[in-house]
Amino acid sequence: MGCCASVDLKADREGEEYKGYDGKAQAKGSSQKVIAQKAPYAKELEAKKTYYYCDCGRSKNQPFCDGSHTGTPFTPLAFTVQESKTYYICGCKQTSHAPYCDGTHKKIDW
Repeated sequence: MGCCASVDLKADREGEEYKGYDGKAQAKGSSQKVIAQKAPYAKELEAKKTYYYCDCGRSKNQPFCDGSHTGTPFTPLAFTVQESKTYYICGCKQTSHAPYCDGTHKKIDW
């Protein structure tokens, strides 16, 4: 089962606006990533479970995919952790090591 199989993508999502990295409003179909949060998400993840990281920044279930990328060029990143513990998942969507935070948010002039 994919990340979005249980997500109800109703028309009420159409026309939603998001803030892009340049601070300008972005329509749902935009090819620009959205800043979900200017810091990582501390998430307790279970070993051997597959998660789907939201790469577009539009999910209402951050940092995980809820299907909001539909109509954009972005797709979720499937990942599985080997150990049950707290992981720091990127919120700014600029990490070089997705889905994990690499501290890039500290270098961005917000």
